Amino acid sequence: MDKLLSMAGLAYKAGKLKAGTDSVLDSVRSAKPPCLVLVAKDISENAYKKIRDGCSYHGVEYIQINENMSELGNAAGGRSGVACAAVLDKGFADRIKELANNMGGSSSAGGRLNDSKR
Repeated sequence: MDKLLSMAGLAYKAGKLKAGTDSVLDSVRSAKPPCLVLVAKDISENAYKKIRDGCSYHGVEYIQINENMSELGNAAGGRSGVACAAVLDKGFADRIKELANNMGGSSSAGGRLNDSKR
């Protein structure tokens, strides 16, 4: 999973990653939604429901990664406690999905890849 977080970090440095529940939800609802949403494994039930429902309604793909909020926050510019992040670039999103799929799962629009929490 280190490669996945490294790719998320590169996306952040390139300005193609938004971090935090409110930023992600705003992005999902925007005219140009993100290509992928990453969800930390220890996200709260309430935040998870908001992200899941928003992504499902707007047809945005999301995956629940096997990393916690602290680790996702480190990838997103050294922040603490990032529950989710929106990948805004198709190239980064495709590579992150490929890395996640190599971990033994599959993804679909509005679905989870690594369903470790639910």
